[in-house]
Amino acid sequence: MCCGFLNFWNSQFARVEAVRDGFDEAILLDVDGYVAEGSGGTAVGQVLGTPEYMSPEQASGEPVDARSDIYSLGVVAYFILTGRLPFTGETVAAVLAQHITQPAPPLGSAVSPALARVVNRCIAKEPADRFQTAEAMAEAVEAAADRPRQLPAALERLGLTPSACD
Repeated sequence: MCCGFLNFWNSQFARVEAVRDGFDEAILLDVDGYVAEGSGGTAVGQVLGTPEYMSPEQASGEPVDARSDIYSLGVVAYFILTGRLPFTGETVAAVLAQHITQPAPPLGSAVSPALARVVNRCIAKEPADRFQTAEAMAEAVEAAADRPRQLPAALERLGLTPSACD
């Protein structure tokens, strides 16, 4: 399902410059893993979006492209795997400053090193250091998934087992 979503996401960039922040609303997927519903767009040059998911360039009001969305997807993955956001703060400015200047805390030992490398590449501060397309990200996720599967911490806290997720 994840890779289907990433491949769909990648296909959308043939038609639009960047989605900017697709996470201010819930991401709704149909049973095949494709986006069932999306949120509205934003104008170029505006700093709009959910601060916890904004890329450094978006937080700075700089131009964004598909790599900004790769960053936001990386934040979503970080949250799914750890049950916490990489950057939090008392104010919007504090959260945005962390996205711009601070490295994300380590994902922890519950996340496989291969998957941690994928997520860390997604949330790299420099767009050039991230995956350049969602397709490249999907390939890396698939390669990381070839390793023994571990249950994300957030799902483990809910009492789920790996067999319950099959």
